[in-house]
Amino acid sequence: RGGFAIMPHMSAPVIGKLYAFRYLGDFMANTQKRKKGKTTRVGSEVLYQRIKQALENPNYKFRTIHGVIKEASVSPEVVERAMREHSDEIVKLYRRGSNGEALYTTRKHYKKKASTTEKIIGAVINSVY
Repeated sequence: RGGFAIMPHMSAPVIGKLYAFRYLGDFMANTQKRKKGKTTRVGSEVLYQRIKQALENPNYKFRTIHGVIKEASVSPEVVERAMREHSDEIVKLYRRGSNGEALYTTRKHYKKKASTTEKIIGAVINSVY
């Protein structure tokens, strides 16, 4: 995990700064602006609820990562973390969207929106189709 590589020529202060920037990025991903200009920490559960709401949007059967990021107004890292932490609720479909991107949804939304054919194919291949 992380967006940088530690090279042999890097000194301890440089490595420390890289880690500091990574954690600052994580902190900023979990904050939001209030109208008065103050920043407040938003709990990961609130962010997850926004992601879940985007995944269960009734206008869509399944969602791409980019669609979830745009609708939930969160960073890609936050969406990826939520998908790892809530893998019991969020599922990745076996097939891909028309643009080649992976498709995601919640188990609850899949049961509601997937066609009988999709559910049968999923049972045969033992995956969410």
